[in-house]
Amino acid sequence: MRAYRISGHPSFAFLNARPDIDRALRMAYEWAGTHLPRSLVLQHAAAEPRVFDFGLYGRQPVAVADREARLFGASPEAVAARLAQVGPIFSETLGADDVRRRAAAAGIGALIVTARDAPWTDPDSWVWRSRPLYASPLVRILSVQDLSQDPSGAAR
Repeated sequence: MRAYRISGHPSFAFLNARPDIDRALRMAYEWAGTHLPRSLVLQHAAAEPRVFDFGLYGRQPVAVADREARLFGASPEAVAARLAQVGPIFSETLGADDVRRRAAAAGIGALIVTARDAPWTDPDSWVWRSRPLYASPLVRILSVQDLSQDPSGAAR
């Protein structure tokens, strides 16, 4: 491990940094595995290095795993382009229409958002104005097609 760290690779501090969110994600992915279609693309925040929860617990495909997704056969350019398209959904507070457009362009059917994602902290964001498919105190799963609706179901 020391040689690995000396070689300039990042630390492993992100592993288990928020065990409460990891446990909540496990429960959310278990719910998704039994309540959502297996073919539905369920996207998480992929900007973090080596995102593990979707790989450990998820059963649905993703639009992009993480920045190391080239390990699964994608070119570095394709991974970077997909991260640029999908990343802002989780790292910025975009409007629901922009989130929906970005997600739909990537073939994403649902988004899994956690308390560590930027839009979570904005009480006026699409995370809180859209009816969730699944909700817990730290994780929400939202259908992309429902993002332009408020929780009562009325179009915005």
